Amino acid sequence: MKPSSYIRMSVYYLLFYTTVAVFAPYFNLYLTTRGLSSSQVGIVLAVMPLVGLVVQPMWGIFTDWFRWRKGTVYVGLIVCPLLVLTFPLLHGFFPYVVVAALIAAFQTGLIPVMDSMTVFNAGARNYGKVRLFGSLGYAITVGIAGRLYHEGNVSTIVPLYVIAAAMALVGLLLYPKADMEAPVTVSGKRTLSPFSGIGKLVQNRRFVWLLVFTLLVSISTQMNSNFFTLYYSGLHRPLGLLGLIYSFGAFSELPFFFISGRWIERYGAERMMLLASSVFLFRWLILAFGPPTWVLFCLQLLHGLSFGISFAAGVAVASQFSEVSNRTTAQTVYSAVNVGLAAMIASALGGVVLQAFGPRTLYACSTVVSAVGVLGMIGLLRVMRKHGQFDNAPSVQAAETRD
Repeated sequence: MKPSSYIRMSVYYLLFYTTVAVFAPYFNLYLTTRGLSSSQVGIVLAVMPLVGLVVQPMWGIFTDWFRWRKGTVYVGLIVCPLLVLTFPLLHGFFPYVVVAALIAAFQTGLIPVMDSMTVFNAGARNYGKVRLFGSLGYAITVGIAGRLYHEGNVSTIVPLYVIAAAMALVGLLLYPKADMEAPVTVSGKRTLSPFSGIGKLVQNRRFVWLLVFTLLVSISTQMNSNFFTLYYSGLHRPLGLLGLIYSFGAFSELPFFFISGRWIERYGAERMMLLASSVFLFRWLILAFGPPTWVLFCLQLLHGLSFGISFAAGVAVASQFSEVSNRTTAQTVYSAVNVGLAAMIASALGGVVLQAFGPRTLYACSTVVSAVGVLGMIGLLRVMRKHGQFDNAPSVQAAETRD
């Protein structure tokens, strides 16, 4: 990987994740200030991954087929801020459902498409070293945004998101030209249809079972992502520290993204996914007891180990089960299940549980769901060990020949 390419890719991730930092952690809080109840907020948040579940694989399939690559990302980064600009004009529950669905339709392909390009250009082993700049951008921005929302008004989420999206567009202009522009072929011939790539993925039972168990863990993580702000508020903790807590957790991702490729290469993506999932389970168990604020800060030290390793391992899993003809499709399918479907279930379930039983029960529910996923992974790994199916991420090893 050339130093100039590494810098240009890293700049994009740094700038893009500022859009995530100013919007994702605080969107639910913004909706409550617009008069929506907890259950209505849950429905709005559930609609976005529902749309993503359907649309996200389509972005991957047609990106692989037509080789759009950066064009897909340009569209998303332009359309999404235009939609966010309509927020002050919306009144009531239904308009937010519609606009949130439209945002999801264009936003859902941004991360997996860029991750696919980055894994190909940098190699799976070096992916984390690029992705850590996304965490850095998030860590810096989420704390600043939290302070601005606390001192001013959450409605400033609109101009902040538009500014962040404009910066991300600049970063995309700097991103090096992808080397994935080879024709979509199998054995020298063009694939029979745009959907043939997804068919290969679902025929792999090991990949499908892993998706099932990671889905359960992802439901618990999406509950945390969607409702931690309301959980924190429901425990009557100082709102001024919320941005700092988010920032603290994001900074903890940096070292783990840096070493993730080395760990995945040595132990295998599946084992690392189990490690990260077990850490998630421990975090939710502690949060179910409604611990003091200082404990929340301490738990954020584990965020990097759980999220950073699971994210990089997920990208590696999708990469190792794909070919040139369905590389982006694999990333979007994995993301659609573990982000789209998981967030849809988590949003609907979490909103009802939070409103009916309170914040502690929300994390008790997350603990149970993630525990089932962890037990499933343990069983899958035992079966794989019995049949000698550990591959130690062949895509990681192959990628080194390009570095």
